[in-house]
Amino acid sequence: MKGYRWTCNACSFGNDSNKTHCTNCGCSSTAGTEDIEKHKNPEGFNKRTKIEEYKKQVLPLLFSPCFLAIYMHNGKIEIALLLFVSVSFLITKNLKLLQYICTDKKAKTMLVTFSGVLLVFFLVRIYLIPNNSSLVGWGLMFYFIFTFGFLFYFSKGKRFSRLFEKFYKES
Repeated sequence: MKGYRWTCNACSFGNDSNKTHCTNCGCSSTAGTEDIEKHKNPEGFNKRTKIEEYKKQVLPLLFSPCFLAIYMHNGKIEIALLLFVSVSFLITKNLKLLQYICTDKKAKTMLVTFSGVLLVFFLVRIYLIPNNSSLVGWGLMFYFIFTFGFLFYFSKGKRFSRLFEKFYKES
């Protein structure tokens, strides 16, 4: 930023051309949007990143029954056992969050329903639909549409965002 005065994007303070960081708030002259948000609203930034982290912690637990069924069916017991141990670790690590989710009846029902439908889908595909059937393609399409729809609702929906916001405030 040599040769001209620059204005801080976080606090709108004018700075000398030889400064690399804002003399008012300490924000870098080349700060990206995350750094600017961190300087403008640190509590809001922490809240948003924590809520995103909560969602990332819950997501693997939703798919674990499906993968457990697949590995058990294929006879890969050691991988199924490793998956079981890692899911157990995730559950114990996030026990307070999972208990909090269980207090919201609709959220708990939606998560269990999603996980259960995927498990049933995989079991039906494994045991009832032969590999050379045209239903394999239709099932794959159903899987992608169903999963994409739920993940979109889970990540962008208001129910889970409010639930995680309440958990953030209480923890």
